[in-house]
Amino acid sequence: MEKPILILALNFFLMTGLHAQVTGMWKITDENSKVEKSVVEIFEKDNAYHGRVVRILPTSKRTHCDQCEGELKDKPLVGMVIISDLVKTANGGEDGKILNPANGNTYSCYIELVGPDRLKLRGYLGFPAFGKTMYYNRLARVSSEKLAVAVKGLKGRHLSTRGTALGLTKGFSPGTNHDDVSQMV
Repeated sequence: MEKPILILALNFFLMTGLHAQVTGMWKITDENSKVEKSVVEIFEKDNAYHGRVVRILPTSKRTHCDQCEGELKDKPLVGMVIISDLVKTANGGEDGKILNPANGNTYSCYIELVGPDRLKLRGYLGFPAFGKTMYYNRLARVSSEKLAVAVKGLKGRHLSTRGTALGLTKGFSPGTNHDDVSQMV
């Protein structure tokens, strides 16, 4: 009797752990060239998953949604929500939408966590069988110790370029000396 209860508890724990790991920063790799192009943040809002572009990597030629129509036409990709309304499931989300900035089209999609640092995204028209699968790789996490060392090295310095490289520019104004590192996180 103890064994089935233990298996059920372990299964619940694993499913809950996977569910919580969908959110975060993910590197998007071009499926044809295998070159990393951007970073997307998967976040939760209104009990659904969404994804926004937070960084365009130097290897990407596309910085604006030039193929989009309407209000998104020629808007910068950074900050743009390209994944929306994914209904949360045990290991991902379903019944969502994804915008493909390369052609401006919106597709149905689902996401599935296939490993702790690997996310499968399937975009499709009508039925999942008629679509395309992409894999996102989790952006390496910076430990708080490494971040503290980086911040200590920058303390009292001008952060317009160094802070940008580390993604520490929130709340900063160029040319200002910021000794209070609590503002950096």
